[in-house]
Amino acid sequence: GNNVLVLEYSCKLVLYSLKQKLWESETTSKGYDNCFLMLQYDGNLVIYSNKKPLWATNKYCRNCILSALFTVQNDCNLVVYSSKFPNTILWASGTFNHKLCSF
Repeated sequence: GNNVLVLEYSCKLVLYSLKQKLWESETTSKGYDNCFLMLQYDGNLVIYSNKKPLWATNKYCRNCILSALFTVQNDCNLVVYSSKFPNTILWASGTFNHKLCSF
């Protein structure tokens, strides 16, 4: 599709629509190794580098296991939903219906 979520070499998570940047995690450090994005069991979305957290939503479901779903919606919003409480948003990027969003 026209909307792409990329974890870049610099460990920056970026949402692009038609090659235009809509949102980024603002992790501007260079030279990180072993970057990965993880949706943890508690619903916290975290970028790790060398096994250390570099960025996180810091939103999670207390007393939950396997409690969340991370999605890039058709309206260009990045959202972490609670699995325990359907339609409950734990975190969102706020990029829904962005003027640059290509549906």
